[in-house]
Amino acid sequence: MAELSIANAVPVGTRMSERFGRVGNVATGAAVLAALLGLWQVAGANKWVDDGLLPSFTDVAAQFWLRWTEPSLLDSTFFRESLTTLRHLLVGFAITLLLGVMLGIVIGYWHSIGDRFGLTLDLLRYMPAAAAVPAFLLFMGPGDMTVIAVVIFGGIWPVLLNTMDAVRGSDRILLEVGQIYRLRRLQQIRKILLPAITPQVFAGARVALSIGILLAIVGEYLGGGSGLGNFILLAQRQFQMKELYAGILLLGLMGIALNGLFVLVERQVLRWYIGKLAVHS
Repeated sequence: MAELSIANAVPVGTRMSERFGRVGNVATGAAVLAALLGLWQVAGANKWVDDGLLPSFTDVAAQFWLRWTEPSLLDSTFFRESLTTLRHLLVGFAITLLLGVMLGIVIGYWHSIGDRFGLTLDLLRYMPAAAAVPAFLLFMGPGDMTVIAVVIFGGIWPVLLNTMDAVRGSDRILLEVGQIYRLRRLQQIRKILLPAITPQVFAGARVALSIGILLAIVGEYLGGGSGLGNFILLAQRQFQMKELYAGILLLGLMGIALNGLFVLVERQVLRWYIGKLAVHS
C-alpha cells in the first residue's frame, strides 16, 4: 500500500515526461557512441596513425570475437582472464565494503577515535594505491593476494569516509529514542543507525566499485601474473595492437555491466529511500 501511494503521488504527466527524457538521453548517447566508433573505423582503415598503432574498429571487433570463441567459450582466453579479473575485483570489493563500513561506523560514532587516528588515516588516504604495489609485491609476491590488497587499499576510502560522515550527520534524536527504549549500543547501531546511513554507504560503494575495477587492472598489470591487466600488458609488449584494443574494449563493457548490476541492487535495497525522494520532489 505504501508503494502504491508513492507511485500515485507522482503526476502521470511528470512520469511520461521523465520517460521521454530517458529515451532521448539513451538515443543521444547511442548517436555519440556510433559517431566515435565510425571515426575510429575511418581512422584505422585509412592509417591515420602510423606504424599500425590504431587498427580499425572492425579488425578489433573480429579479434574480440575470436578471443571469446577460440577454441570454445568456456576455454577461451577472454573467458578465463575475465573470471580472474572478476575474482580479484569482487573479493577485494566485498572486503572493502565490510572494512569500510565497520571502520566508518566506529570512527563516526566514537569521535575520540577519529581525533586520535585522523592524521594516520589522512596519510594513508593520500597515498596512491598504484605506488604501493611494489611494497605489496615485497611482502606478498606476485599473485592474487597482491591484486586484492591493491583493490582494498585504494577502494576503501570512499566507503569509509561516506560512512563516517553519514554516522556523524545522523539524527541523534533517534539514538536517544533507542536509549529510552533501553536498546544496547550494538542494537542502536543495527536497528537505527545502519538504515539511516545506508543511502550514503551505497554512494561510497559505487565510487569504490569504479576505483576497484581500475585498481584490479593496475594490480594485474604490475604484479598479478594473470587477468585482463596482464593480458593487455603482454599484448602491448608483443605489439599486438588488435589484442590490446580488444582487451581494453572488454574492460569497458565489463565496467558498464558491473555498474548496471550495482544500480539494480541499489534500487532494490533503497526502494523506500528513492520513493521518499520522488514524493518530496
